[in-house]
Amino acid sequence: MDLISALEQDFAHWDSLYKNGGQDPFWADGANLNLVRAHIICRKREIEEECPLLAGMGICTREVPPVVPDDYMARPDEIRANAKKAQEQFAADPNLAWLRDHRSELNPRQRSQTCIDNVIGYSAALADAIEHDDLVAMRRFEYPDRYLQSFANAVQRVLALDSSETPCEDADEDEDFEMEVEM
Repeated sequence: MDLISALEQDFAHWDSLYKNGGQDPFWADGANLNLVRAHIICRKREIEEECPLLAGMGICTREVPPVVPDDYMARPDEIRANAKKAQEQFAADPNLAWLRDHRSELNPRQRSQTCIDNVIGYSAALADAIEHDDLVAMRRFEYPDRYLQSFANAVQRVLALDSSETPCEDADEDEDFEMEVEM
């Protein structure tokens, strides 16, 4: 790819991130925007060094985007609204309710094997993100279908447990037993 095309793509990426936000599950849009900004600066410098005649033409004359606060998030109100919708869907999901009702019937190994604690934890993570107005975390739940599917999959994993293996009524006793066996 030539440097001019790469610079055009960098500017297009910055514009899109600024308007629509990204999908980074751990970093706010501002951090990613500033990273793309740094790429633009480097690319413009490369063009000036390798093709000085092009540096004064077209996309090369576009001003470098401003530094934005690292915690900047595009579409904050939309992210919040989507998180609330996801929370409502989680609250109404029969699979999540079933997992919560049957979790205590499983011993620690079965809980690990079925990932039930992790799956139930998605709902708690969303509630925490909403409570603390953590837009980056809320953005992870913008498309709740994959979480709803994970609830259904976890139910199937629990139901598929070996029927000859009786879940423990008291998980603490099972944990003590495993510790004794290991010693």
